[in-house]
Amino acid sequence: GTPIVITEFYDGEAFSNGLAAVCQRDYEAEERYKKWAEEQYRTQGILCQGPNPMDYLRWGYIDRTGELVISILFNRATSFSEGFAAVRIGEKWAYVSVPRAN
Repeated sequence: GTPIVITEFYDGEAFSNGLAAVCQRDYEAEERYKKWAEEQYRTQGILCQGPNPMDYLRWGYIDRTGELVISILFNRATSFSEGFAAVRIGEKWAYVSVPRAN
């Protein structure tokens, strides 16, 4: 088939209920993590705990036209199932619903 998603997104999930979770990189958070990791490795020799390196990704949802319909602000977002998707902000998980058409 023909790709319909513009490559402005870093990663994404499959479409479900007409929407797909997509993410963009948060470069500021990524730089903070890299500085933290370098300091930890330099002083302690190994990285086994601390910030999740995947937290520099921010997730939202697009429709089949590629239009952003739920803002990119989540640390993690899952695919929709039965009209709902699980999303995480910080350490808290919640559900979002499929937006209603105008």
